[in-house]
Amino acid sequence: MIKKRIGLVFAGLVAAGCTTPIQYRYNAEVDRLCAVDGGARIFERISWPKGKFDEHGHPLTIKGKELSPSRYGPSYRVDENSVRIKGTKEGASINRYSHEIYRVSDQKLMGAFYLYDRFGGDVTGGFAPSYYNCPSPTSFSTFIKNLFQESDK
Repeated sequence: MIKKRIGLVFAGLVAAGCTTPIQYRYNAEVDRLCAVDGGARIFERISWPKGKFDEHGHPLTIKGKELSPSRYGPSYRVDENSVRIKGTKEGASINRYSHEIYRVSDQKLMGAFYLYDRFGGDVTGGFAPSYYNCPSPTSFSTFIKNLFQESDK
């Protein structure tokens, strides 16, 4: 009896870790969308004063405005958006996240980063939902470092 219970618990844990058919379909769709317009686009680099970068090379934001559209000062505006592209009643979804930085004076798009993800679609069992994304969220950090370049001013 105890072996049967252990076997059932083990089988449940294995099943919970397996990719479901909806996850396969949605992961393939995330990859397709990412190939179309995912990732980083830099249209014009932003010259940023020396001393306005942290120890990792990221541009410093205005203290207290880290999540504000004006986090890089009055000359630049950050537009962030998330859109649910598709979803199921079981909780699986595909989402698109955009992060665009504009120069305020002429409304020019300086750079943009687009990420797609699949969230959920797991076998139920009380575990946290899984996710799959493209490109890697760490690519965003590289995008910001490449968009802002140190100037001598």
